[in-house]
Amino acid sequence: NDGAVIKVDNLEQRNVMGSTNKYPRWAVAYKYPPEEKETVLFFAGGEFGLGRNTTYMVLKALIRMLIAVCIMTCVDIGYPLLNKYALETFFGENPDFSNRYLFYGLYALVAVSMGLSVWAFIRAAAQVEEQTTYDIRIEAFRHLQELSFSYYDTTQSGWIMARMTSDTRKLASIISWGIVDFLWGFMLMIGILTVTIVIDWRLALILIALIPIFFGVSVFFRKQILKQYRKVRKVNSSITAAYNESFMGANTTKTLVLEKDNAYEFSTV
Repeated sequence: NDGAVIKVDNLEQRNVMGSTNKYPRWAVAYKYPPEEKETVLFFAGGEFGLGRNTTYMVLKALIRMLIAVCIMTCVDIGYPLLNKYALETFFGENPDFSNRYLFYGLYALVAVSMGLSVWAFIRAAAQVEEQTTYDIRIEAFRHLQELSFSYYDTTQSGWIMARMTSDTRKLASIISWGIVDFLWGFMLMIGILTVTIVIDWRLALILIALIPIFFGVSVFFRKQILKQYRKVRKVNSSITAAYNESFMGANTTKTLVLEKDNAYEFSTV
């Protein structure tokens, strides 16, 4: 223990003295003088940083992820074309089943390729996310060691924990899965437009004319979503900070009977 609490040992006097919004007037907390000692931190490798091995692992996983996304995009484009061929050849006015075994093989190949590509990009994206999260937290921890004491005097420890845990995880998720979503969507749109030009160039011109409208609508909704997302992340950080502060100060809360006051403060977060 680093301190003690001195209380008035009389219930009637406690009722007379009352309490403030934060703490009772009949109890006083006293902290013992701190013991000052030197702390030595040891880290594998002797220093902070990403390092060659970490950077190579992330780069390799990123390349695997991009290749898998490219294969999955090609399969997404080829699957409707294969169905189109089946409808026109096997269910047209003059059905022809001479190439049915070739169709079976191509269909099986598409299914296997889709499954493998999805498994590969999920695995690679997860590796990128985990390694990026680790690297961000290492760099953030190093930065925290370099901050002055005044920063810790004015910043809640719960707020710092929220940045080091949920926020770093979300940032790493954006870096990994954001690349997947962007690349997959971009390549899919280019592939669909290319196939449309080959099949019916007039329909392709209509799609090209609608692209600016789609782009404007997407930019508008993106701004609105980003605005609301930032509000949600701010509330989430406040809740995480409140949780951390409550858990770390549970002994003090119980000692000074502040459960109701803390519950009211948490309800206003």
